[in-house]
Amino acid sequence: MVAVAATHAVGVWVASAELRVEVERAVAASGVGLSRPGPQDGGRAASDEETGVPPTECEWGRCPIVVLDSDAAAACESAGFPRRRAVLVVADSGAVDARLWQRAVRIGAEDVLELPADGHALLTALNLHAGDGRPGDGGVITVVSGHGGAGASVLASALALTVETPTLLVDLDPSGPGLDLLLGLERDEGLRWPELRVQDGRVDPEALHRALPRRESTTVLSSSPPAASADVPWEAPRAGAVRSVLRSGHDGGMTVVCDASHQRSEATEAAIETADLTVLIVAADVPACASAVRCSAWVRRHTDDIALVVRGPSPGGLRGGDVEAALGLPLLASMRPEPRLAKALERGGLTFSRRSPLADTARAVHRLHARRPQAGAA
Repeated sequence: MVAVAATHAVGVWVASAELRVEVERAVAASGVGLSRPGPQDGGRAASDEETGVPPTECEWGRCPIVVLDSDAAAACESAGFPRRRAVLVVADSGAVDARLWQRAVRIGAEDVLELPADGHALLTALNLHAGDGRPGDGGVITVVSGHGGAGASVLASALALTVETPTLLVDLDPSGPGLDLLLGLERDEGLRWPELRVQDGRVDPEALHRALPRRESTTVLSSSPPAASADVPWEAPRAGAVRSVLRSGHDGGMTVVCDASHQRSEATEAAIETADLTVLIVAADVPACASAVRCSAWVRRHTDDIALVVRGPSPGGLRGGDVEAALGLPLLASMRPEPRLAKALERGGLTFSRRSPLADTARAVHRLHARRPQAGAA
């Protein structure tokens, strides 16, 4: 196949001829262009040897969609390329193992596919990213509590309400009150996690958006069932279901915000591994800081993209810099208490005062998130 210069091109770094045939078949069916690596002088296609060479950093950042085999994914990780969106890893049937999945997550891959069995899933992924030549540019932010009661649910809700793009707010705390309650949507119609049946496959973004309750441009997938079906049993979602929902929101062009609270489960691990940015929130006191040290060690096992928010007041005078030093994480914000927060939550959901410390902190998170690799890239 001759390389074409297309705006919506797929960069393919797959050494195996058999695998490459399967990838090229899906690329052709999706209608996107194929940007082959290697010399392109005179329109010449790259040779098989050149196709097996891993991408350069320039190619890694330039191609709207990237397909890698295991060796190319390992080379990208070793080179220290920044995590990015719209990356797929392919392998022969039976060759996918936990090590390959871990490598894929570290480079930002959204899926690992066995070919030819997963050929349809590959075509679906290419079609989702082909609409405008890039993935949805909202990205994923996961908020984690360093300890019980740190305020992850409130901060996650504030992040959803202050971003300028449509937002999907995802609740992963089965023991919490439900994010629909924090936004004043607890009586609104729409599905919650206990009623949602999601497997490891794809979820149509529009269908998900229509099925969930929402407040203005924020769509909420809450852990709690609506009042009319409070007897629906709750089962924490599986990691595959979480990845499917987050991918759906992202592919639909939304910013996805996850409230992982302080739960340690495969669902929250999936949310942390999928996120562009994980925010750890910690109260400014010594017991909270001690608990957060253990929590931060757990979070670090799943991502390097972590920022710290320290929430006041501090009864003993502990400063944000003290917590930063204890946890070894970059301090993003030291947040003063939010005036009249409890009253707002009791009277229709979260709102912000004119000089809201919570809203200011949320905007600081969004500014940091906007500087991530691939943000807004064409």
